[in-house]
Amino acid sequence: MCDGGGAADLLQQPDSRGGSQWRWTVANRSKLSIAAAVIALFFADGRALAGWIWTNPLPQGNQLHSVWSINADTVVAAGDHGTVIRWDGTRWLPMDTGTDEDLAGIWAAGPYRIYAVSVRGSILFFDGAEWQTMAHYPDIHFSGIWGASANNVYAVGSCPLDGSGHVLHWDGVGWTTAWTRFQMPCTDVWGSGPTDVFVAGNEFATGLFALHYDGTVWQRSPIAGGNPNAIWGTGPDDVYIAGTDQDFNPALFHYSGSEWSMVPGLTLQPVLNLWGNAANNYYAVGEGGYILHFDGAAWATMASPTQITLRGIMGSTARNILAVGEGGTVVRYDGTVWQLMGGGPADALEDIWGAADDDIYAVGPGGTGEQVLHYNGTVWHQVPCGSQQPLHGVWCDGPRSVFAVGNLGAVVHYNGTRWRTLNTNDSYDLYDVWGTDSSTVYAVGQYRTGGTGGIVLHYAGSAWQPLNIGELPALRMIWGSGPDDIYAGGVQGDLVHYDGASWLPLSGGIIGYRSAIWGAGPTDVFVAGGDFASQGYILRYNGEQWEETLSGAGSVPRTMGARGQRHLRRRAIGVCRPV
Repeated sequence: MCDGGGAADLLQQPDSRGGSQWRWTVANRSKLSIAAAVIALFFADGRALAGWIWTNPLPQGNQLHSVWSINADTVVAAGDHGTVIRWDGTRWLPMDTGTDEDLAGIWAAGPYRIYAVSVRGSILFFDGAEWQTMAHYPDIHFSGIWGASANNVYAVGSCPLDGSGHVLHWDGVGWTTAWTRFQMPCTDVWGSGPTDVFVAGNEFATGLFALHYDGTVWQRSPIAGGNPNAIWGTGPDDVYIAGTDQDFNPALFHYSGSEWSMVPGLTLQPVLNLWGNAANNYYAVGEGGYILHFDGAAWATMASPTQITLRGIMGSTARNILAVGEGGTVVRYDGTVWQLMGGGPADALEDIWGAADDDIYAVGPGGTGEQVLHYNGTVWHQVPCGSQQPLHGVWCDGPRSVFAVGNLGAVVHYNGTRWRTLNTNDSYDLYDVWGTDSSTVYAVGQYRTGGTGGIVLHYAGSAWQPLNIGELPALRMIWGSGPDDIYAGGVQGDLVHYDGASWLPLSGGIIGYRSAIWGAGPTDVFVAGGDFASQGYILRYNGEQWEETLSGAGSVPRTMGARGQRHLRRRAIGVCRPV
């Protein structure tokens, strides 16, 4: 059984940036560019390397799980990869927590007394000057934190090894175990005061339960339900748990001061968190931007400004309520309407290319078609390109020549003044584009029917024509050092090379899929990808043979680009830049 007590490394910051989190840069011999000449890797979960900052979305794009409002001008929110952002009444500012661990909960006794917990067992504290790791319990995955005062704080979680639940208490001197049970994981904690503390959990054998602390002892109450997601209340006789019923349908449970019961007559979307400041004023948030309000008589759906899942909610008053969620999304309710306050686009971005520091384009599938973003050196804006097809690749020859490609053979071009469609063909989808100049451009993709064969299109300044080069694998990426040295790759590990005369298959030496290709020249080419055991690798071609330069990464590299040539391939929601 996991030992919640005595397992903490007090006042020691764990090296959260070690282990399998690879950090790898390579000097590029070509001319310096936007900020530095490097090849940068991003991982499948969107985590960026140190030294990169978010430019879209703002203030950042990591998933947020929890938010706490100290007052209208001081709000903190916590999320993945050690993210904590702070609202100062005017704007959101990032805080350096010193960790890359995902933060599941945050609570504050004031602007200089802020606590946060991570899913990897850390308890963090901000004293007004810096964040520190107060304690580390490597066997506990924390999921919630709440306090009655700065010296009376509870953190809850569970041990994945045996399913035991843990409630830890901070008394101003140290963290101690207040309650623990085998196969009873704890999810969230809330209280109305030091002698009225509730914890929501799940017993493997019987399902949902609530713990109550009256200042002396903890008592457990079984509830006829499934799993809990969150707990909140306004007093000892008015507490809600959001979770699922015994059939695992979304449900709400209410405590009247004497017993727990499921709220009847509700047909809900999954509810992940809730908050209220009075018995007749509760708000709940959940999947797909779902927002509910309780006015004391009935729960009703509210108009939401987003379709992105919301995971945390907190208010300082009934006219200042904030909810946070995936993609760094922050929405605010002013007592009348919910509005988007920050966060990312609803759709993933798949490719990015820039002509200059203040002239960068990114493309993605889009919710109902196109998505093209343009960066002017300060902010990102969505721009219409005329295509309604999902876009996957973009390449720029300069500010007056931008190509983007996508499904159904879509090719759109920007000439510095307007976008126009250059090609459509419903027999194939295009995934990447690259050229030596505006009159020599290649696009690669895959036929939609008649097998899974690949296609290479060539643009010579007037029209796009498929090249008759024999049978090809399905292609997803392309790069070249010049007109007689072009590489293209497929997701199943296939590589082909063009030497100016013919396209020939290559072998990279490792079975698996290729996710990105880039190079600094004909004797310096890199391919990133992963094997079928989800282990990442990077291959380098030195002009004679392929060699493995990195392997065994716990996360598979998904993007690679040479900043010397202003390109970063990125499959994640958002864009970062080096600092």
